[in-house]
Amino acid sequence: MIGGGQANYSVNTSGNDIQTSDSLKNDVTNSYNEWKNRDKPEYNASYREDIENAKYELSNREFSYDINSDEEYLRYRDSVKNNAELALADAMGVASSLNGGFNTSYAQLVGQAAYTDTMKAADEMIPQFYKEAYDRFSEETDNIEDRLDILLDMDDSEWDRYVDMLDEYNGEGERLFEQIRDMSDEEFDRFYAMYKLSAK
Repeated sequence: MIGGGQANYSVNTSGNDIQTSDSLKNDVTNSYNEWKNRDKPEYNASYREDIENAKYELSNREFSYDINSDEEYLRYRDSVKNNAELALADAMGVASSLNGGFNTSYAQLVGQAAYTDTMKAADEMIPQFYKEAYDRFSEETDNIEDRLDILLDMDDSEWDRYVDMLDEYNGEGERLFEQIRDMSDEEFDRFYAMYKLSAK
């Protein structure tokens, strides 16, 4: 500690500044006032809203499939139906020609059988369309999970930067108090009393 002599100083309570005739104390005091008036680092949580949205989206995802709402399947079924109608006409034409060109019930049965067999192709493809829909759902879920992982990593990095800045901010305050402790007991007591007053 710096012992001995009494230093003359006055306190300006309106600005919470401490002024002494000692040069070192002036430097320390000014540094303290600058540190005290500086904005304390804040954690902005820039990614928190996106993280919560991604979590909500994942928690509310549920797979459901309606074959009659699958546009790809409906287009495929329409194509198969057109082919079935052509098969119906061809089969009836062939059967009718065997009967001298008369449209008999036999020709109708043959044509209907050809139509039914062709339409079965659409029904047989339903499991494939279901699988493709589920694969798309799974891929979308994976993409959301990947996005959430990236957001969490970015949030962690932002938090680490905040902690580093806060440590630096607090460390600077601690260094100032280490310098203050080099003052005399009376000087430190008066300085600390002013610190408590200004911190309220």
